[in-house]
Amino acid sequence: MKIVLIGGGSYVFAPSVINDLIMKAKFTNFDFVLVDINLEGAQLMAKIAERVAQGEGVSIKVSATSDRLQALEGADFVITSIAYQGAKRWNTDYEICKQEGIPHDLRETGALSGIIYSFRQITLLMNICRDMEKLCPNAILLNVSNPLTRIHEAINRYTNIKAYGFCNVAQCGEHGYERVAETLGRHYEDIEVLSAGINHFSWILSVKDRATKADLLPEYIEKIHADTRPRADIQVFQRWYKQYGAIAAPPVDHAADFLPYQPNVHYLDTPPYHGNAEERMKRVENMKQVANGTLDYRGAECFNHGSWEHPALVAVAIHTKADMYLPILNVPNDNCIPQLPQDAIVEVPVNIAVGKIVPATGIVLPQAVADLCNNQCEVAEMVARAAVQGDRALAFKIIEVDQAITEKAAAARALTRMLAAHEDIFTMK
Repeated sequence: MKIVLIGGGSYVFAPSVINDLIMKAKFTNFDFVLVDINLEGAQLMAKIAERVAQGEGVSIKVSATSDRLQALEGADFVITSIAYQGAKRWNTDYEICKQEGIPHDLRETGALSGIIYSFRQITLLMNICRDMEKLCPNAILLNVSNPLTRIHEAINRYTNIKAYGFCNVAQCGEHGYERVAETLGRHYEDIEVLSAGINHFSWILSVKDRATKADLLPEYIEKIHADTRPRADIQVFQRWYKQYGAIAAPPVDHAADFLPYQPNVHYLDTPPYHGNAEERMKRVENMKQVANGTLDYRGAECFNHGSWEHPALVAVAIHTKADMYLPILNVPNDNCIPQLPQDAIVEVPVNIAVGKIVPATGIVLPQAVADLCNNQCEVAEMVARAAVQGDRALAFKIIEVDQAITEKAAAARALTRMLAAHEDIFTMK
């Protein structure tokens, strides 16, 4: 088997893939290719993978390259975690929005970010998919790059590549629905939670005791409303429950991306990426020590972040035809949530059995939540179509349709400037 990691120089995500593949799954006898435009970063990660494999007694072939075409040939799984000049481009957009008086409309995956960031990312991912169609047409794409829903909308509609999107935001923790468990005063392993919707905008629909199957959702809702701590997020959860009839699964600052401006929500004023330059330098030095053997990888800081998303474990489960359950995965709808468009991208639980991913079906959202999600599904389809077709007029129509964007004229001025700022990546006619 051949696994290709594009974005293999990432100092946060690449170690998590190594952790899952080698330290957790102890998967053996496969080719692991790390690809990055920063070849030095990919080479460093390859050395770490070799060091960890040696320590774990796992036999793998590891290589690093900046040549994506060479890497993709014959791949079985392609994992992507990429954002070209992410922080720099985000800062450019933020300054434009700030000057137009709408800094709160530059978020992470919704509002104006959901348009301009998607255009940049869809351009990159579509290029990868076109390469895959030529070099490894049967490979499965396992993507972690944002804006997740809109990227997968484009891939699903305009390529022949089978793709799944990974994000743990709804679980609020590395291991499970930890915020829900904390509210209930329980351990995350003792509860079963169902959340569904769209990425960064899913909602808690069921909470049960894992052992007895007792319904804990009423208790969870009651405790949310009984919480009198002066915390803005609790107040927002309470307000949204009254408006929409459910508790949002992600933190409020993620879910608020898809709603009009919300009181008591912190909107971004710095790029939504891991670490600053100083932290990155410290992490890279730590990884160099692991790579050259002067620091034991067990307990090394570069592995402290853990594995939140698990595309590598899914690749292993599919390849080995092992059973696996994922509380959340982004997939084409196909009756998963009947209230939403059947070709939309939704976030639902899935089972993996005999090498096949089988999403849950027939999930029902509160109607107010379904209405919100339907608006964002329409927006995602328009974003994908505008990005792939280079349709400038359609790009501006998105502003009119998106309920999260309320200051339409200012947003249109900002989008005009942002399209010009990023025309080196994509162009629209």
